[in-house]
Amino acid sequence: PARYRDEEMIPFLAELGLKTHVHLLPEVDVRTVRRLPRAAWQVFRERFSTGSALRRVFQESALRPIPVCAPYGIRGSRRCLSAIAKATKRPGAFNALWRRHRGKLDDSWKSLSLEARRYRLAFVVDDQGATRLADPSLWRGVPFLEMLTEMGFGVDLLVYDPQAAAAGPGKSPPRRFARFPGLRSWVFRTQGELERQLKESESRAVFSDIFYDWRLTRAGKA
Repeated sequence: PARYRDEEMIPFLAELGLKTHVHLLPEVDVRTVRRLPRAAWQVFRERFSTGSALRRVFQESALRPIPVCAPYGIRGSRRCLSAIAKATKRPGAFNALWRRHRGKLDDSWKSLSLEARRYRLAFVVDDQGATRLADPSLWRGVPFLEMLTEMGFGVDLLVYDPQAAAAGPGKSPPRRFARFPGLRSWVFRTQGELERQLKESESRAVFSDIFYDWRLTRAGKA
């Protein structure tokens, strides 16, 4: 997002002695594209749907690419900025700068994390949606589950599977979600089972892209 980039990322890189010349995405125009070769490095997200095509473009030019993860959450931001610092020969300066900036966040982060641990959040997905949640490169690079669990929230997955033998809580989440602490999963086959599970879920809020989703409000969920 432009605000995050302008208010946080660019000033941090400036403290490392790096000047940001061009912001190609999400805004793209001819004048910006023409400025691309002026930069010494090209920073781009390492895993996303058009990544292989972008890598071919870099391979056929003199531009030096720096592949990074999307800078979301504390860990994701550190991995992203550390990769830039390492590629530009500034790892020592980065470590000192990161400690200083992270120190300013510690007290508020710990306090908010303690509060977040009181709440659970839920996603209702089919198998394809569950795959996208487990692999951020399939969902615009945003690591929803990693961010939420890092913050301290518990996460419930309600997975639609009409072929399931029986509905109800699974003994353990699917293997692809094993790295997310505190994640629980349920399977539902019908709308009635979904409504029951929404009411029984301890989650306080459920993701939906439908305005005033009656399935959630009727279950008392934000």
